[in-house]
Amino acid sequence: MHKDAKVLQLLKYSADDASCLNLNRVVTPNVLGIDMHELLFNSDFKLTRTYIGERVKGLKGELFDLFTFSPFHPSCPDYKITKTNVYPALIDETVLQWSLGKKLGDTLIYMGEKGDTIWIQLAGTLENSIFQGSILMDKNLFSEIWSEISGSEIMLVNVPENEIENTKTLLSQALNNYGVRVMTTNERMKLFYSVTDTYLTIFLTLGGLGLLLGIFSFMIVVRKNLLARTKEISLYRSHGFTEKRISDLLYKENIIIPVSAVFTGVLGSLLGIVFGFGNVTTSTWMLAIFFLVAIVFCVIFFVKIAVKNYLHSNPIGNRI
Repeated sequence: MHKDAKVLQLLKYSADDASCLNLNRVVTPNVLGIDMHELLFNSDFKLTRTYIGERVKGLKGELFDLFTFSPFHPSCPDYKITKTNVYPALIDETVLQWSLGKKLGDTLIYMGEKGDTIWIQLAGTLENSIFQGSILMDKNLFSEIWSEISGSEIMLVNVPENEIENTKTLLSQALNNYGVRVMTTNERMKLFYSVTDTYLTIFLTLGGLGLLLGIFSFMIVVRKNLLARTKEISLYRSHGFTEKRISDLLYKENIIIPVSAVFTGVLGSLLGIVFGFGNVTTSTWMLAIFFLVAIVFCVIFFVKIAVKNYLHSNPIGNRI
């Protein structure tokens, strides 16, 4: 192994996988015991929120204390809670919101090694990371709860980028007889993203099908509306309405419904992602705006063409 390699050992209490690889709603995710100082200050993992405030920059000392001591937390009024059975933990932001359906500061209930009830408080969130599916505790607090768990089931190895493949091959060969699985962080994240990409592909396909059906329905409604108003249009002509005035009237009446439908759909979509605005990239917003403008333009263009073709196929000579 490379001489500059750093190894971070993690203790593990096995419960349920709360990552996107598990489609079930999880109540008690896996718990990992980690050196919190290494995680917070000597790694590239990013802390996004804590229950003591949204800002996490410039709070190193407070953050370390927050995740390495057992604070009193009266979030379970039905139980008698003391400082010895409530422990702080970190959790991945996506797991907190989607897999657990919890809020920052909520608690999870676990069973200690002596059969006592343990409350683990979700005190902070990490940016999307390889720890998706588990919650993180300081290893000293972890050992207070499950002292019989001493071996490290998970290890993180930090090596220079050009040594990643060599290190992976070396560890795979050396630990093959022990059933150890070696995976790079990129491979781990790709595994999570593959599930997300599958969901997005399904939703995009269904959304595209719905949009296609909506366009065909819109075309049918506009044409049927024009055909149903043949006598009404003949009456306009008999009262001296010019073709331009009739065309403008039909255009305005038929453009209101589709444009209103488009903006209603856009509003509904925005409300659906109201909690994830910050996670949408600028390029995604630009692409969405482009499609919105393109759809509105197509609607306007089609209505104009439909009205023009209808008046052309029903000349002035037609009367009631």
